[in-house]
Amino acid sequence: SSGRWKNLSLPPLVMRVSGLLLGIAGGYIAWRVLNAKLFNALGRATSMSGKVAVVTGGTSGVGREACKRLVSRGVKVVLAARDMALGVAVCRELQDLAPPGHKDPVAEVIHCDLSSLASVSKFAADFLATGQPCNVLLLNAGMFPPNSQKKSIYTPDGFEVAFQTNHLSHHLLARLLTPKLKASAPARVVTTSSSLHSPSTQGGRHG
Repeated sequence: SSGRWKNLSLPPLVMRVSGLLLGIAGGYIAWRVLNAKLFNALGRATSMSGKVAVVTGGTSGVGREACKRLVSRGVKVVLAARDMALGVAVCRELQDLAPPGHKDPVAEVIHCDLSSLASVSKFAADFLATGQPCNVLLLNAGMFPPNSQKKSIYTPDGFEVAFQTNHLSHHLLARLLTPKLKASAPARVVTTSSSLHSPSTQGGRHG
């Protein structure tokens, strides 16, 4: 009867798993749309040879795949990475995607810890010191505090770690590189977002 259906409820674990699966499916669909609408269109209509892209979060996930696509279209990628060993490994992987006979590096890594504003400032200074243009700034890195954490975690700068890593540090990096972006025109800043920006999460509440 209708009364019995009203009393039915899914266990919390089932609801969490269902939400996770929906999130994965949504991310996959978003990547397919991005791939079909953006990268394929760029490949057909725009030559990106000789361009330089600065990418955060390029050592894994969507950021890593984006780096592969950019390199395949002639873009040199500069990885802003906290884990230098992993960054070097990704650069080697990207080099394998270079066209035959291409000897110049297609990727490099510069240390950047987004949980430290000082580290972000140093990354910007180190990149600007190379004298390279910045045609694309892909702000993709993000972190999610463990669900086991009962209290918010704060960085040495005094900000909630997810809010600083995902938002404040990216804002700072974009501001520091804006003059270079303008000088490298045409240029573009691309920012990815996530469900962590929701006010129901720790990072979202602090944002």
